[in-house]
Amino acid sequence: MSLPSAKVQALRAYVPWRGRSLPLQWSEEFGHAAPLQIEIGFGNGDYLMRCAASRSDLNFIGIEMTWGSIKRASAQSHRKGLRNVRLLWEDARTALAWAFPEQSILGITALYPCPWPKNRHAKFRLFQPAFLTLCNTRLVADGTLTIVTDSVPYKDEILETNTFELTGMKAELEVIPASFATKYERKWEETGQNEFYRITYRKLVHKPTSNPEVLLVKHHVVPQLDPTNLAPRDEKDRFSVQFKQFIFDPRQNIGLLEVFTHEDTVEQHFYIRIKKQENGWKIHPAGGPPLLPVASVQRALDIVKETAEAQFKS
Repeated sequence: MSLPSAKVQALRAYVPWRGRSLPLQWSEEFGHAAPLQIEIGFGNGDYLMRCAASRSDLNFIGIEMTWGSIKRASAQSHRKGLRNVRLLWEDARTALAWAFPEQSILGITALYPCPWPKNRHAKFRLFQPAFLTLCNTRLVADGTLTIVTDSVPYKDEILETNTFELTGMKAELEVIPASFATKYERKWEETGQNEFYRITYRKLVHKPTSNPEVLLVKHHVVPQLDPTNLAPRDEKDRFSVQFKQFIFDPRQNIGLLEVFTHEDTVEQHFYIRIKKQENGWKIHPAGGPPLLPVASVQRALDIVKETAEAQFKS
């Protein structure tokens, strides 16, 4: 058996989590059990790697939305020989909801999250009561959520909106000097800023919440379908389902329909495979990146089925 390539080794810390049984069993992912520490939005991963190198008794998980950050941080962990680092390429809200069991995380850290200062972007601000309640469910008793920001308005909003009554966590504010040597911290220092705000939320009361519903996605078979005239309509009611290009091979009677779905924080891009077989036309998700089994995926399949049935109604 040949050894894994250097490229594969450099991505060893990356966890393609959507293809695993959920929630993940993190002791299996790391190969050993240890308390979990999470960093949301780790950027280049410098702080995450320093923490992992100094605390071999803890397992560290970084969550980022940019693939470039995942690659750079994974390569860095490989160069440093760190065995206690894993990385998720995902929105933090989706990752925490699906990939972590309740009361499984010791601490969560977010350094200099984007404050989205314009009012029209307020919906993108991460640290709102619904997210802090989710953090509460995933933290162990007395676990902490630490947020460091350079923004006074964002600091004030976080403290005002995320009360103990809503989150089950008590907040403590500290004014601190530059302490983390991150890219953005150095940027603010260069502009003359020397005060930063650390907000620590400590979990005092467990706030249970319902976990995401895992659906058994139902495939369809329709007796008739006209692939030359297949035009399913987008929907934006309960969630967003958008259909893009449809590619059809008439020699094999196989088509691929491109789909984008969005519900809550789960965005997915996938293809629906439509193939003629003896008992009709089968409609199902095509092979590819694993999908989270959520209602919007099922709705996309249902819309294609309904469109096919409507083609032949008198």
